[in-house]
Amino acid sequence: MFTVHIERERPISLSPSRPTIVLVHGFPGGSEDFGVLTDHLHERGWAREQILAVDLVGFGGLTGAHGFDELWVPAQAARLHDVLTGTAEVLLVGHDVGGPVALAAAHQLGARVRGLVLASCNLLRDPPLPGPFRLLTTPVLGRAVEWVAFSRGSLWAMGRFGRHQGPLPRRNSSAETRAIRTIFATALKDPSTHFGPVQRLLETYPRPVSLLTGDRDPFFSVAHAQRQAALAQDATLSVLPGVGHFPQLEAPSTVADHVVAAAAR
Repeated sequence: MFTVHIERERPISLSPSRPTIVLVHGFPGGSEDFGVLTDHLHERGWAREQILAVDLVGFGGLTGAHGFDELWVPAQAARLHDVLTGTAEVLLVGHDVGGPVALAAAHQLGARVRGLVLASCNLLRDPPLPGPFRLLTTPVLGRAVEWVAFSRGSLWAMGRFGRHQGPLPRRNSSAETRAIRTIFATALKDPSTHFGPVQRLLETYPRPVSLLTGDRDPFFSVAHAQRQAALAQDATLSVLPGVGHFPQLEAPSTVADHVVAAAAR
């Protein structure tokens, strides 16, 4: 598995014999959380040079003072597209916020996308918000909620209690925590504005999409995933029993099977 920082790398050229599997992380966590999944993909015939895990801007080696526009979906997808300029075919796998990024990049890459697998993500303009997040728009109190809900400790707790088996996701650094706070504190204050374009991408994507969701995901319910599948032109939804928000850590063999199946389509 290669790890690429999508802001600093030049376009890459990988093996044309099979689609390059591109793994796009969400958070909590990072690109390292795809390591076990990569092992299972190796067992299914994919070589190291055919698997690419990306660090989104604001994460891994790309931490820094980034504003929301640099961290949100369109900018991340555009940079990912630029990195993949030298690839013949790709199979995009996105988790959490990496799902919208992968979907947006798939639109830009067009027919070069062999498959699209989106796990445990929100693609709807009206995502379900837990009670505290509804207070983000409240003067003064909203600011306090923002700092508590998106602190390092809270993100660790989301990773700890968001999964029901397997290893914990990687703990995010202080700099990454600031990026996550910037993303969510803006996007969740006005979901319709920021997720509306994501939903339109889902509704207009003309190629097959494989959606994965755990039936024990505390953030996105099975009903939420079903709504997304119903909006897509050509989607299959697979519900993973006993799995929470991190399928790549909790059921990596099953996820690998779905990735291989998407490549065969």
